[in-house]
Formats: sequence, structure tokens, C-alpha cells
Amino acid sequence: MIINMRIGIVTLFGNFNYGNRLQNYALHTVLSQMGHDVDTLVTLEKSSALKSIFHKYFEKENGAIRFRTKKERGRDAAFSKFTDSLIPTRIISTNGSGISSQLNDEYDYFVVGSDQVWNPLWWGDSLECRCANDYLLQFADANKRVAYSASFGLASLPENWASSFKEALECYSDISVREDAGARIVEELTGRKVPVTLDPTMLLTANQWRKIEKPVACKQKYVFQFNLGEQSDAQVKLTAELKSLGYEIIDYMNPNCRYFGGDPSDFLSYIDKADCVLTDSFHASVFSILFKRPFVVFDRKHANGSNMNSRINTLLQMCGLEERWGISDATNALNCDYSGIDRAIDIRRAYSNSYLLDALSR
Repeated sequence: MIINMRIGIVTLFGNFNYGNRLQNYALHTVLSQMGHDVDTLVTLEKSSALKSIFHKYFEKENGAIRFRTKKERGRDAAFSKFTDSLIPTRIISTNGSGISSQLNDEYDYFVVGSDQVWNPLWWGDSLECRCANDYLLQFADANKRVAYSASFGLASLPENWASSFKEALECYSDISVREDAGARIVEELTGRKVPVTLDPTMLLTANQWRKIEKPVACKQKYVFQFNLGEQSDAQVKLTAELKSLGYEIIDYMNPNCRYFGGDPSDFLSYIDKADCVLTDSFHASVFSILFKRPFVVFDRKHANGSNMNSRINTLLQMCGLEERWGISDATNALNCDYSGIDRAIDIRRAYSNSYLLDALSR
């Protein structure tokens, strides 16, 4: 018998990141379908009206302050509308301390994940910061702490964070991580072997995702480029070859692209209808696989030292698609063998759902 519970999701939040919004939507959907009342908990530090206006119209880029374009601000608004309509979110105003322990009694469980919620390189230098409080669920009772597909985004933790993570993770009721590298980190810290589960986006089927898609504006055959880092020389070369074959190139993260500015529903649609996807993004790879679109993955390393490869390696190995790394010719880029993929994902999906059901019934 399913017991209705109140669950708080704690994850990264930003109305600008496609993968983040979609994994948040997916986890909320899955938990809701289990019969629970679900909120995503977001802490925002109190700021002056002047500071809020600054962040709306300006941003720092490579050490300089840049004016944000009308298209960029329009995309922010589209993201906010997506979140407001599909992801019930509770905004918690804070002076910097994060989620208060007073919320503990309002929820039966707190689920942290997915994305790089456990990457302290995003957090700064303070071991007592808001991020450590929120993403390690330090505000919650130990028996209410559940991690689902949490990601470190690192091969190893910085030494100064090791003891804080060890102390926090030893209190968790249940832990699952998204990558093999994350499982190794948890075992090294705590001696605990933890399962590797699917990113929440893969808990939903392609047809479930199509329910929130929008019609694409491009009416000819196209290649969808989605890069969170600088395009490699190999990608530039392959793009040129595909363009010479008559494919329109949609460089989706480029503000000069005429299709720039869509919300996460648009992002799904463009991948679903693409003739090929070129990317350095984990979630663009995930949706290429779910929609069975030909795709090529290129290497990316974030400026803060996070290595993006572990999560994509784990994904490709699970699906038997390791050869999608760095394909250099158009013929192979446009063809992808998806035989056996449904069974591979179904097995991991059942395993991941079972983990969640067990974690929330202790």
C-alpha cells in the first residue's frame, strides 16, 4: 500500500540550465506518480532591489561585466514560466545560512539530487556555507536524508572537504549516485558501497517527454549543436562537413542563433526532431538516446576543474554506445545503432525506481 508522504527535493536551481530544469521536473514527476506531495526547496539569499536589477541586466564574463541581451532576458522569462507551470517550488529567503532545521518537521523525507549537487568547487571555501547545509541535507534528521543519483562531478574530493562529506554522508538513510566515480568516492569516505542509479531524466520514457514538447520552428533537415563549453576543432570540422551536405546547423547556445531563447520544452523538441546531435552535454546525450537520435559526444572540461567525462562514460557504457565519442566523419555521425537500447534502459529504470521505493519506505 502506498502511503502519501510530503517530500522536499533539494537540487541545483537556475532558470538558465536545460538539463537541470528537466531532471528536476523528472524527479518531481516520478515522486508525484508514486502518490507523494512534492516540493522543490530553493533558498535565495536576500538582496537589495538594486542588486536584483543588476543581475537581470548584467553578468560577469571572463572578468568583465557584460550587458545581457533582450534575447537572453527573454530566455530567462521562458525558463521561469516552465518552472512555475510544471515544478512546484518553495522559495525560502535566507541571510546565507540555507534551509532552516525548522522545515524538518514539515516533510517526511528530503531527497537531494541529481546534477552536481555534491561538487564543492561550486560552493566556495567555507565549510559552513549555505550549499553545504542544503545539498548535504545537514538541516534534516538523519533518517529523513535520501540521495538520488547525486553527482560529485569530480574524480576525487578536495582534501579540505573530505571530513565534512564523510561526517554528513554517514548520516544518510539511503544514498545512490549517478556515476561510477561517485560510488568510489562514497566508498572511500565511508566504506559504504552505494548503487549507481539513472539520472532522473531517464526514469521517464520518450513518449512521456513528448507530452511537454513544443513544435520546432525549423522546417528543413538540421543538426542540433548544444555546447556548454568551447567547441573543439574536431566538432568544428565535423559541423562543416555536415553543413556541406545540406543540413542547417542549429547552434542552440549561441545568442546569435535565430532559434536561441527557447525553454526546456523547446530543447526537447529540437533534439527529438534532429537528424544528428553534436554535444559536450550529459543531458543532450541522454535525450538523444531516449529519442534514438544519432549523436556525437565531444570532450569538455569545466574551468573550475570539474571533469564532465565520468557521467557521460557511465551513460554510454550502460547503453553500449561508447563509440559515440568524438566521431569524425559525417557518415558515422548520421547513423547510430540503437538495437537493444530499450532493454538496457528498462533494466536500469526498474532498478532505479526500486531504489527510490525502498528508500522512501524505511
